[in-house]
Amino acid sequence: MEALIPLTYHKAMPEDPKPDWKDFLALVISVYQLVLPPILIILFATAAVLFLLQRLG
Repeated sequence: MEALIPLTYHKAMPEDPKPDWKDFLALVISVYQLVLPPILIILFATAAVLFLLQRLG
């Protein structure tokens, strides 16, 4: 079966494809999704503590 595949097919495929802007955008979005929830939790917890301290004082 391998004899039917032309040899030029294997040489035409790049061995190490370079990332383009879509890969970069996907990386940015995935990092954003991972980092956003902890940042929001920290911000809302800080705001809640400050609000409670202001109410008590």
